Amino acid sequence: MKKLIYISGIILINLQLAGVIFKVNHWPGAGILLTLSIILMVFYFFPIALVNSYKQHKNKSQLHLYLIAYLTIAFTSLGMLFKIMHWPYASIFLLIGLPLPFVLFLPFYMRYHNKTKAKSDKNFFAVIFFMMYLAILSSLLAVNVSRNVYYSIIPLIEKSVSQSNILALRNDQLYEDFTQNHKNEAEHIFIKTLNTNANDLCEILEEAKIELMLAASKKNKAIISSKSVNYRDLKGADKKDNSVSFISQKGDVSKENLIESRLIEFENSIRYLSDSYNLSEILNPKDGSYSLALVRNNIYEYQIKSKTLVENLSAFSFMQNRVRLIEYQILNRLQN
Repeated sequence: MKKLIYISGIILINLQLAGVIFKVNHWPGAGILLTLSIILMVFYFFPIALVNSYKQHKNKSQLHLYLIAYLTIAFTSLGMLFKIMHWPYASIFLLIGLPLPFVLFLPFYMRYHNKTKAKSDKNFFAVIFFMMYLAILSSLLAVNVSRNVYYSIIPLIEKSVSQSNILALRNDQLYEDFTQNHKNEAEHIFIKTLNTNANDLCEILEEAKIELMLAASKKNKAIISSKSVNYRDLKGADKKDNSVSFISQKGDVSKENLIESRLIEFENSIRYLSDSYNLSEILNPKDGSYSLALVRNNIYEYQIKSKTLVENLSAFSFMQNRVRLIEYQILNRLQN
């Protein structure tokens, strides 16, 4: 029995370590490995290990210590699992589980150890080691950015999307006014090109956002299918390692980056108009954070995979907003 317990313990610890490595590197299967290893530890390994230890122990008066040990392990382990997987009630599990090793189990065990004196020094050091393990995991959970922080970005996304939609409507009206008030055929062609390129760029950015949302969670299909996306119902907001099929690495000529191509076309249409109008300060504003040259750094594969879903959605929504604002500024300049 002891041999089976030792072997299963080693297997489950290695399985859990593999899950942690997969999770840190954002590799697929991390959730399955962590869930499987922790569930088996809580409901298989620890029960049989504690029962076997209790049966072999001569002093049968310490049943309460074994029960406290199991409850401590169960609540702490499940709390960590729920927190890592972003499942509901994670905070409740952690609120109960994290203090248990230090305020309940350790005092009882110290009392028990003092009674047994030096007979169980080996067990004592094993328990201290386990407490250190729990403390390190607890610290890692505390260092991890809260899910609420990611969801605080959603209002910024909604603001960018709302402003983009309003500007798009205003721009349509300005285009119509311009074509009615200006009879220069060449100017009409340049303005039409600007309109087409701006629409193409915003559409491809919207397609990228949809693909990212579906890559993060298939459940997002429900909110995408509605007329306007409700970002507050977003699933997998903090998920990383998402990818877009039509985006490539920077400098990769073997695969076309459609967002980069549409952005270059949009920038070129502005440069064509700059021959007749001074638009350099619009394309390159004094505030560098609003420059398209800076915004374009968010459109390559390695940047996208290194960011969470909400961070990418925020970057793409801001870019859409910036495109519509540039369009609006140019149209106002042409009207004057």
